[in-house]
Amino acid sequence: MIYTMSARTVALLTLVFLSAVVACQPSQIDSQDQLTIAGKLLRQDGSPAPVGEVVLAPGFGGFGELLGGTFFTLISAGLVCLADSPPELCEVFRERAQTGEVRADGSFSLAARGSDTRTFFGNARPLTLTARLPEGQVIPAIFRVQTLQLELPELRFWEPEVKAGSGRVEWEALPDSGYGEGDGYQVLFEDGEGRQVWQFRSGGTQLAYDPRIVEDTRGGQTVVAQRKDVAPGTTLELAYRSAQVLFRGEGPPPSRGLPCSYQEEGSQPVTLDPSPLTHRDLFSAARLPDPRPGPLVEPGGTDPVPRTRSLIVDLGSVRNVSLVVLRGCSCTLAVSPDGRSWSELDSQTGDWSHPGSASLRARSVRVSGDIGLIREISIWS
Repeated sequence: MIYTMSARTVALLTLVFLSAVVACQPSQIDSQDQLTIAGKLLRQDGSPAPVGEVVLAPGFGGFGELLGGTFFTLISAGLVCLADSPPELCEVFRERAQTGEVRADGSFSLAARGSDTRTFFGNARPLTLTARLPEGQVIPAIFRVQTLQLELPELRFWEPEVKAGSGRVEWEALPDSGYGEGDGYQVLFEDGEGRQVWQFRSGGTQLAYDPRIVEDTRGGQTVVAQRKDVAPGTTLELAYRSAQVLFRGEGPPPSRGLPCSYQEEGSQPVTLDPSPLTHRDLFSAARLPDPRPGPLVEPGGTDPVPRTRSLIVDLGSVRNVSLVVLRGCSCTLAVSPDGRSWSELDSQTGDWSHPGSASLRARSVRVSGDIGLIREISIWS
């Protein structure tokens, strides 16, 4: 018998699970307590921010790292789930979010119940406070509440000028004071539906990248500065997002639409044509043939041995390989001129790319390992 769960049930289970693994601090607040969260929103120049409201909702600090960087590093219910077309997972978050009015001087105050700040397990629940300027700059602040009257530090929007062109982005630095501690930036490429196409990290205020990585997508690129600050009894994870600058990808990879073969250790390869790995769905895990039931066991042993699964893209002839992009692949990348002798090139986790070279020539490109969540293989020659 096969059991299925609704999106709402999955959302609830995900919420409980993430609360357990992320919120490990015992709550100092009783579930019956009434509490207040207050603060002030300012523009970068120190003037009151023209923000009509702030949103308080469940959130998870470091959630992006938990998912291998697939999503925005400080993903939050306030930022994602209150969009015009939120994902299904957001049903639970939207029901629990509340808004507060921002006064003319930028100050705000939100009332909450103690039960809103506690997880099912009695830990302090991460909450996300989100505000957005009319021009598009956003501040998500993630924190836990451990006092009945929490006064947040002044939150200043970051309003840099961002200049972008094909393969390059430049921006003004985050000011040294008033924005917390930390360094470095992220550049996010998101499509028109807010889904992340790619994410780059930069230690400075400019980035040079291979524009082929964003393929034929279009949308907005945003610069994000992630920092930390403190408030009574808690630490704030802050993400200062710039306004978006439009981008348009340069085109699809030559591998688009090519068939591939799929193989599990100890079984015969299966040809996938059309291939779910080369058809431009950059956001959904590919539907691969079901693995065989039960783990493999070494002869005479009792410990399960993980099965190796492989995907091979045949380029049709020996070609130069100048770039390989893998999305959602915890795997090893290898190439072969004939499909028999293989040369390993790289091994990484998540969304990653490997630059080829003028001397790298191959007919077959193989990824092997933990490929259960792989979304796309893109190859340029």
